Amino acid sequence: MVMSESRLFPDLARIWHDDVASRILDLITALIVQAQVRGEVREGAPRLFAFSITGPLLAGRLFRETYGSFSTHTPALQALAVQHAATVLDGLLLPAEAQINASTAASR
Repeated sequence: MVMSESRLFPDLARIWHDDVASRILDLITALIVQAQVRGEVREGAPRLFAFSITGPLLAGRLFRETYGSFSTHTPALQALAVQHAATVLDGLLLPAEAQINASTAASR
């Protein structure tokens, strides 16, 4: 509803942005920054990683809301979340050896 009505009610979109979307992105970004400092997550723009993490889940929800009643392609959101989490972690996390090396270098 917020997306479909945001052009007619920009104040509604601004409130949702400030109170929901922005806070979620800020939290995920901060977690990624902390993990990068600890050498657990690969280098890259933390905010862009946050969008990469949330994007497919948002797309799945939008697809379900838009086409769910008649599409045979509507994703099971729980299954999407589980599979996406595994994919994200596999792509973001550095191998254990690299984490150990980063930790050792940081403690010197």
